[in-house]
Amino acid sequence: QVAMVRRVLDTNVTAVLLACRAALPLLRSGEHPVVVNVSSVVGRRGIPGQAVYAASKAAVCSIGEALRLEWAAEGIAVCTLNPALTATGFFAAQANPAGLPPPDLAGAEEAVDVARHVLALDRRPSPERSLRWKWRMLGVLSVLAPRLADRVLARQLGPEWSPPSR
Repeated sequence: QVAMVRRVLDTNVTAVLLACRAALPLLRSGEHPVVVNVSSVVGRRGIPGQAVYAASKAAVCSIGEALRLEWAAEGIAVCTLNPALTATGFFAAQANPAGLPPPDLAGAEEAVDVARHVLALDRRPSPERSLRWKWRMLGVLSVLAPRLADRVLARQLGPEWSPPSR
């Protein structure tokens, strides 16, 4: 368990921060330097069984916010992209401590679409972006009406992921 936590945090947090810092000299010499970090909607709204992953992606969002403010005076844009469920082997390969089945990937993002959004942010930087409107709104809804956001998210993920009724 501890080794898995460290592996996820090393990959999703430490590596992102170190890569950004290592790129800084090159970014400073660029004409229109842009960093695009890929986080996840889960970084703004956790899902059951993925607490460590959600925490790591929340850290990526915070790294992006901090570096964007730190590097703005040098003309370096820092963007965070928050894709939703993406059709990869992630859920099949990832241990799920809650014992939940993989979410329904019908309507999931395609990896090529995520890549297109990375390129779009390189051309037209934005502090933070989700791929689809509904995921942008989920972030707002999570703050204003968290229980409603739970139900919206459960509808996307499948019935096994529904929050308990109160």
